Amino acid sequence: MSTLTKVCVVVLVLLVLFAAGPFIQQAVTGPDWKQACLDQKRKTELAEASDKKHMLDAQVYQRLFENVQRKAVGSEQNFHETIKIKDVEIARLTSQLAVRSGEFKKLAAFNENFRLNLEEQIKTNRSLLANLEKERGENITLKNQLRSAQHTIQELQTNSEFAERSVRSLQEQLVQKKAEITELRERVAAGGTTISTVKPVVKGPKIDASVTAVVDDLASLNVGSASGVKKDMEFTIYRGENFVAHLRIADVGVDNSTGVITDRTREPKVGDKASNDLK
Repeated sequence: MSTLTKVCVVVLVLLVLFAAGPFIQQAVTGPDWKQACLDQKRKTELAEASDKKHMLDAQVYQRLFENVQRKAVGSEQNFHETIKIKDVEIARLTSQLAVRSGEFKKLAAFNENFRLNLEEQIKTNRSLLANLEKERGENITLKNQLRSAQHTIQELQTNSEFAERSVRSLQEQLVQKKAEITELRERVAAGGTTISTVKPVVKGPKIDASVTAVVDDLASLNVGSASGVKKDMEFTIYRGENFVAHLRIADVGVDNSTGVITDRTREPKVGDKASNDLK
């Protein structure tokens, strides 16, 4: 017998001894049938209790399921009703959308026409504005011309008044001269001597003035009776420090006066100064 065979026999014997232990113990003690029966009965009761519990749970779940099913059916009906309502609402909204679309198209066409009209109106307004600017320029020119005409009219009125005063003064001087000539003729015819016909110069308070107009041998001053000017008062006209002429007052207004230019060394001009007393 080889060594390997011996080892195998020993291992086999050991295995038999280990395996035989439980069988030997079972054979010595024997089965406990009563305890096994009680255990089986207890297991059966537990199984029945468990089955009853499962049955009760199943019934509860069944009722819950039925309730859920009824609710689901009700919800489904409600959903169907809601869907029908929504379909009607969708149809109504679709109809309204079609109407609104038509109105929007009309409004878009109206807006386009309005835009075109607005652009045309803007062009017209620009043209009117250009014409207005042109007319404004013309109005400014006309206003300037009107002011110039008014100024000319005022000058003409001033000259006319001056001319009227000058005419009155000359007429008075003419009448005076005729009277003096008549008087001289009468005195000559009567054999009288020569008498001076020069009127004395009227004196008064010192008055300073300016020349406002000059026509031939006549000139006007910007002072009159309100300043103390009297007829036959003599003014000296000067320009700077230069003597220009004498002016003998023949016509007196409230705020102006007119006289005859005498002893001129220069031609009097508007703006020259005048005074009845240069001391």
